[in-house]
Amino acid sequence: MSFRSVKRLVLGTLTASMIATSFPIAAPAGAAAAASNLNFGVQFHAMWTSYTDAERLEVLDKMSAAGIKWLRIDMGWSSFQERGPNSYSQWYIDQADFVVNAARERGMKVLGILWRTPDWANGGKGVSAPPTDYDEYGKIARWAADHFRGRVAAWEVWNEPNLDGFWTGGPAGIAKLLRASYDDFKAGDPNAKVVMAGPVHNDVDWLRKVYEAGAQGYFDVMATHPYQGKGDAPPEKPYDDTPWFLSSTPTVHNLMKQWGDGNKPIWFTEFGWSSHENEPGLPNWHLGVSLETQADYAVRAIKYIEKEFPYVTHAFWYNERNNNSGNIQYNNYGILYRNLEPKPVYRALKNYLTSDEPAPQPTEEPEPEPTEEPEPEPTEEPQPEPTEEPEPTEEPEPGPEPEDVLTNGGFENGRVGWTSGDARFWTVAEARSGEQAGIVLKEADRFRIVSEPVTAEGRVDFSAEGYAMGAYDGQRVRFVVVERVNGKRIGRTVKWVRLDSDDWTRLPTVEYERMNDREGRVGIRLTAKKGRYFVLDDLSLVAD
Repeated sequence: MSFRSVKRLVLGTLTASMIATSFPIAAPAGAAAAASNLNFGVQFHAMWTSYTDAERLEVLDKMSAAGIKWLRIDMGWSSFQERGPNSYSQWYIDQADFVVNAARERGMKVLGILWRTPDWANGGKGVSAPPTDYDEYGKIARWAADHFRGRVAAWEVWNEPNLDGFWTGGPAGIAKLLRASYDDFKAGDPNAKVVMAGPVHNDVDWLRKVYEAGAQGYFDVMATHPYQGKGDAPPEKPYDDTPWFLSSTPTVHNLMKQWGDGNKPIWFTEFGWSSHENEPGLPNWHLGVSLETQADYAVRAIKYIEKEFPYVTHAFWYNERNNNSGNIQYNNYGILYRNLEPKPVYRALKNYLTSDEPAPQPTEEPEPEPTEEPEPEPTEEPQPEPTEEPEPTEEPEPGPEPEDVLTNGGFENGRVGWTSGDARFWTVAEARSGEQAGIVLKEADRFRIVSEPVTAEGRVDFSAEGYAMGAYDGQRVRFVVVERVNGKRIGRTVKWVRLDSDDWTRLPTVEYERMNDREGRVGIRLTAKKGRYFVLDDLSLVAD
């Protein structure tokens, strides 16, 4: 198979990308056609008075160390303006500034929730009741966006409004809030995103009513909270024609398309599983999972969202630490224990979110000058001494065949088993073998593709092989086998290869020997700096 047709396809795609955001590259049946680089965040109740500032900083340090890039922080209108429309509570502003600034110093972006009505704004009806004059919410929206300009990246207009305990104004009231505040948020910070108030579950009927009440055009991002209606159900539980499971997300996207919002992203501004034992008689939505299952489901959910819902660009786990409310379900969603020690789910997320971070780029080594090998001096061949013939011995039993542990090395299952960094990654319909190959398209100075790592214990030898083709003759790609233990890189083997642009280049075999008995995670990575793309097929990682 000549790769010239693939080159034409890629070049046509790159040209089209200058005009549109969609890329007409073939994808496997059932897979999404667009790339999905999920931004993973965590709900942080940083404004709650149960925290000290030292504890807030400890949480932020742990979130940053785990590779978490976004935080969702709830902020109360009723706390910003406790006494009236013309006064602001400096203690609360100072607290918010402290948390937001500390998050940004650690490289994390902030989604703020602006909710809870002050008594003066609704005649003392409570924080869940709408304001008498919705324009008052617009005023606090403008002030907040301006005060946190460039520091809070997005604002969510209320929280879980389909629950009476959080909002009594119904779908029409949320539409009024959006219409009253959208222009004010933009006036305060034109770059801040305005996010729909996320309802519990993928409540498409409720969201339809919000649209019908006039919300279209007054938000940038759709949001939902797709908790599992059966609290111990896995993330991949199939769609059952109800809104109670993560798999119902396409119904929300279809509704958006009906209203002309199909190009807007969806954010899961809360989701998660609670870790606790299940006593007899608990309702389905209060069922918990074990600590180990919580950790497993968290990582599986990220992979499931990336694979199935490319229009979901952000997902926020609820929440940062266990609570002490007396409700066993509510208390145990945290990725940290109450004392801020990591739970297994924290360690699993940290391992997953940091395992493919790029290592420092080495400088290119000069190509060694070829040297002539000296001709060996002839020597007399010694005459063998006669020896007795040894007794025959039994042939040893053959050991197990080396196993290819790489997931989807031929890309026949699309993007499964692979993530991309600073790049777009799809499959193309023409390949070295089979029906598909993987293509990595440049979006930054260095672009790469990373395999899903495998767990390894004991002394194991790994060897990686495969084929690649470049954007131009001589394009250099770095081929790496890397091992991490608890998210920290402890070893790797690197080889460079120059690619052909019209034919497949066999990648040099990269061998890596584990020299420790700790449990580690081993995977492969391919990185390029120059060129617009490179293409891969028939990759393998053999464990012997």
